[in-house]
Amino acid sequence: MKHKTIDLTAEVKRATLPDGLQGFLFPMYEAISNAFHSIEDRWENDLENKGRLDVTFDDQAREVTIKDNGSGFDEANLSAFLTPLTGNKYERGGKGFGRFMAFKVYSRVFYSSGQKKPDGMLTKGCYRYDPFSNDDNLIVVKETDGAGAHPHDCGVTVSMRSPKADFEDYFVLEGKDRKHNHTAEDIVSAVLDHFLIEFIQKKVPKHFVLTIQGATFNLYKYFHESLAVGGSRKEEVVIGTETVEITFDYFKVGEEHAKKHRLYFYANNRAASDLENISSGLNSNPFTEMKGEEEFRYYYLVAVSSDFFKSSQSRDRITNLHAKIHHNKTKKSIKDHLIAMAKAHILDLEQTYTSDRRLKMKEHVDHLIAIDPLLGSGLILSS
Repeated sequence: MKHKTIDLTAEVKRATLPDGLQGFLFPMYEAISNAFHSIEDRWENDLENKGRLDVTFDDQAREVTIKDNGSGFDEANLSAFLTPLTGNKYERGGKGFGRFMAFKVYSRVFYSSGQKKPDGMLTKGCYRYDPFSNDDNLIVVKETDGAGAHPHDCGVTVSMRSPKADFEDYFVLEGKDRKHNHTAEDIVSAVLDHFLIEFIQKKVPKHFVLTIQGATFNLYKYFHESLAVGGSRKEEVVIGTETVEITFDYFKVGEEHAKKHRLYFYANNRAASDLENISSGLNSNPFTEMKGEEEFRYYYLVAVSSDFFKSSQSRDRITNLHAKIHHNKTKKSIKDHLIAMAKAHILDLEQTYTSDRRLKMKEHVDHLIAIDPLLGSGLILSS
């Protein structure tokens, strides 16, 4: 089985990864994203209940394995897999290039799969993947020489092994040989952050499990226990000659998982920016509300998305947010306008806090006037 013709070696060499931990995790993100798509294709609206996705980060063997029970290498998926830059990924915000990026981090990649043929027969296979070969690209190997037998009737197992020298140390999570500061919890948080939009859109199976250092995290459960829906707003912004719709989704994050208010930008349903700290001008302490008899203390996480947004090739930033526009009689960057809108929405959502803050401001001004009556005259004259 062979790819259609393309100079993949040159394409991969030109491609860039995000910096640091995000770059190291990028191939894992891509494999998880492909698994989500495969699970959705097979289970459709019942994907939350019937889908299964297991991710193992093996810091000792220095390999990452992803197993899903999606549609596997059926006829359509296999054809797309063997066609670089396949068009069907564009419909989901992808570029059909992500699986090749694994070779920026790892030297060896293996697949095993189960799938249903058009006649209904179930088949399985185990392969070594070599996208740069002039001969076969998906090479049949023994299960013991590859990713092992796929555990489900249908779906794909991806095993990424032998990290390259620049990335080996990212597997060291503790001890004297550790050169980076990230922990197992940081990796869990990074995966949750990266796939926030998939959680929001209910495209994640309830069995989404990440195993790392022998500890098991059900990320679906982890997400839903730590976040609560805070609301959603839409705004129209004139950019040039175009009226653009922007969607703001608000989530309340328990203070054990956040220490500030944060904002993400998304392009094509894919996380495409670093976290923005938007705490300035908002409550420096967590907001509070009662959940039954318990007080829930939380910060806001804001997901900002629009068809207008364009992401970089590595999808770690939005490339068209820096142009300056006039909005509400103010000229500043699109990004700054959207952050200001997000803050205004939060203050509107938190009416009690906003009312209390205004009251405290009035009490402060009244106190100053009581100390210096001339200040009150000045305020009256200035108005």
